[in-house]
Amino acid sequence: MFKKEKMLALTKLFLRLSIALIFSFNLISSPNSTILASETINLKDYIKDKFPSVIYNIYLASLDELDPYEKEFIDILQNLLEDTQRYYAKEVYNNDFTQELLEKVREEIIAEKSSAKLEEKANEKLPTVSKEIEPLPTRKDTRDTYLFEIIK
Repeated sequence: MFKKEKMLALTKLFLRLSIALIFSFNLISSPNSTILASETINLKDYIKDKFPSVIYNIYLASLDELDPYEKEFIDILQNLLEDTQRYYAKEVYNNDFTQELLEKVREEIIAEKSSAKLEEKANEKLPTVSKEIEPLPTRKDTRDTYLFEIIK
């Protein structure tokens, strides 16, 4: 009888530990699922006032609920020149969003920043040019006055 009580106690202990582990696992995984759910956001809300035209709502409509990569894509896209923005937005419209497209946009922003820095350095080294053109000094022609005096 002593063995039965010992086995029963061990079984109860095992069940309690199992329930505690399952409960703990649920608590740990539950906040992660809410974090993942909070990382997505509606496209229309996210791009509001970020682009010069509402056509971008149409071009990017396939994104719908944005994940972190799509948010990064839009954040980079808004800092590009308008022609470049339109090109990449059309790419999403025609071919959907891909990681490769995100990489291209990352490279594009790096290229634009470096060209802007080069242009800035070039402008620093150039001398400033005055827009006013000064007239050349004129020399009085003494021959005309001499002829005029002879005729008198």
